[in-house]
Amino acid sequence: MTVLSWLYMGVVWVGILALNIFCFLRIFRRNKTKDDAESRANGS
Repeated sequence: MTVLSWLYMGVVWVGILALNIFCFLRIFRRNKTKDDAESRANGS
């Protein structure tokens, strides 16, 4: 493979990893705030 193809593959992998991290962070933040709201409502 050429240097350009390695560079392209690296950019694609960085994009995939960034998207995965972004989505997981959104999911975990949403669940945490939802749990916090339920805890406050229950008085815990």
